Amino acid sequence: MRTANSIKSILLFGLFWGALNVSFAQEATYPLTESGLAPKPETETNQPSQSEANVPSDLDSQKLSTCTMTYSMKGFSLAYKQYDGFGEVQCRNGQKAQVVLSSKSVGFTIGKSEIDGEGHFTDVKDIQEIFGNYVSLGNHFGFLKSIDRQVLTKGEVSLALIGKGRGIDIGFTIGDLNITRR
Repeated sequence: MRTANSIKSILLFGLFWGALNVSFAQEATYPLTESGLAPKPETETNQPSQSEANVPSDLDSQKLSTCTMTYSMKGFSLAYKQYDGFGEVQCRNGQKAQVVLSSKSVGFTIGKSEIDGEGHFTDVKDIQEIFGNYVSLGNHFGFLKSIDRQVLTKGEVSLALIGKGRGIDIGFTIGDLNITRR
């Protein structure tokens, strides 16, 4: 059990690090020349590649929706971080839900704040998939104005939270977020 949790933590850290550094990424699939990247080679035809041609046609029937959540949470932290709050989830396919949020995590953290923010779910087929426990990796910082960022995962569903608020806090934590229907 500890090994599985350690692996999840390492994977989440990689996901979190990648999310923070995605804006610094460059396309490096073409060879470098003395003057920079070589020009992108032009394709001779517009036909799908061999890998695109083998995509099963049933993927169209498994359309995935994106859901967004607005939320408000408040809490405290001192090596242990606990924040609770409420939110509203809306999916592109029209589904909606009022939710209760409860976050518990540990790490290098201290402070007290109130956070209002927005979350983005990916790979959701039905709104029922958003409920449950998510493993989280996050950081927060604030002196009067707080900023909180978290990357969370629950199986195939991922959630990114970005919030702003009021308070005094600083830290980096690993823990979980529980989302239930209100």
